[in-house]
Amino acid sequence: LSLLVSLPATAITFQTRLEAVQWTVAGDQFECRLSQPISDFGSGEFVRRAGESAIFRINGHEHWLGNGSGTLLAEAAPGQPGRGDINLGAVRVAAGQPVSSNQLQAGRLLTGLLEGRSPLVRMLTQHGNDALEVRVLPVKFAQTYRDYRGCPAKLLPVNFDQTNKAQIGFPSGVVVDSLAPAKLDHLFHFLKADTRRN
Repeated sequence: LSLLVSLPATAITFQTRLEAVQWTVAGDQFECRLSQPISDFGSGEFVRRAGESAIFRINGHEHWLGNGSGTLLAEAAPGQPGRGDINLGAVRVAAGQPVSSNQLQAGRLLTGLLEGRSPLVRMLTQHGNDALEVRVLPVKFAQTYRDYRGCPAKLLPVNFDQTNKAQIGFPSGVVVDSLAPAKLDHLFHFLKADTRRN
């Protein structure tokens, strides 16, 4: 892991040019997305599924990524003297799969973007083990983030994975437990909304 934190200055770097940065918000009752295309690489996005907090994900179009781990940083902008990068820890890297943060890391990245920091993932390439950096820029983030904040209000209280694992207790054999009505209500709303599961 220390190798990944101290990558050489000759890393292959992917980021969008400042003047071309675009953030988009998309969502429905199942999921909200706040994303930025990354030139010649793919995209960086925050994904919030119904019933969960957001995660951050890097999606690549090509097979740049090898297997192992990378380092996730909230990188300080060059014009912010006295502010260092914030190391948010390791992320799992698997060839052909998005690189995903956990929910805590994503929350810290959202705060960092509002402070002018860039989400940055440092890892190694699949072939040759060259250093690779993928960066999302904070340009134009604040306005799009305001738009994104309205999306979670439209989300269902649970997602399919949560309803699939839901258990309704019958402690006395006939009468349901006290949590059952809320679980059944969530399940009903999900099934009503997701016609693919009916």
